[in-house]
Amino acid sequence: MFKKILEWFEKHKIIPAILLVITLGVIIYCSNIPGGVISVGSIWPSIFYHFIVFAGFAGLFLMLISTKKLRMNHLIITILTSLIIAISDEIHQSFIPLRTAGVEDVLIDLTGILVAMLVYSLIKKLGK
Repeated sequence: MFKKILEWFEKHKIIPAILLVITLGVIIYCSNIPGGVISVGSIWPSIFYHFIVFAGFAGLFLMLISTKKLRMNHLIITILTSLIIAISDEIHQSFIPLRTAGVEDVLIDLTGILVAMLVYSLIKKLGK
């Protein structure tokens, strides 16, 4: 079932493209929120946000560039593009009042990226 859904998204590239732009919008919007405006009282929402948003970004990006057969260069391009976005996001945050750039956030982003790629690859492989 998941393989068929994945194939549908790969066939209709406009859908992952639109969702990818929306995801980038969410990243930019959230990065522009000054520190202290949102007080959640715990680090977990931030970890959850970084993991989910960048897993989603990587999955959508992979759907957009992937063909029927998943190639290693698709994975490498996805990792590099996603990491560039993650690092740029952190650098951008360093210019927002009461926000800082954190290597920890990039590592959480990378974890989300790698998990998304692993799930994507397993769906492609197990669906044969």
